Amino acid sequence: MRGILTGAPYPDEDWSGKGRKVYYIRMRLSHMIHHEKAPLLLSTETLAEQIPDFDWEQGHSGMMLTDRQADKLEEVWRDYAAQGFATCTS
Repeated sequence: MRGILTGAPYPDEDWSGKGRKVYYIRMRLSHMIHHEKAPLLLSTETLAEQIPDFDWEQGHSGMMLTDRQADKLEEVWRDYAAQGFATCTS
């Protein structure tokens, strides 16, 4: 998915039923990937190759990419979406 965050994080019920304190964020989607048609090019292995200084294997709650990492992720996404797997939702 790709989109724009439209608000601040807010607490809500834990979707997993484990009773944890969790936060969600609203997002206006611009693109989604068809999960049955797209190869999994953006696997954690691919992301680790392209942005090796971020730990893609651990939980990411509260972790942020640096500006440089975010720019690289944007480039990786553009290359992936250019292959025709992204569907515009807006």
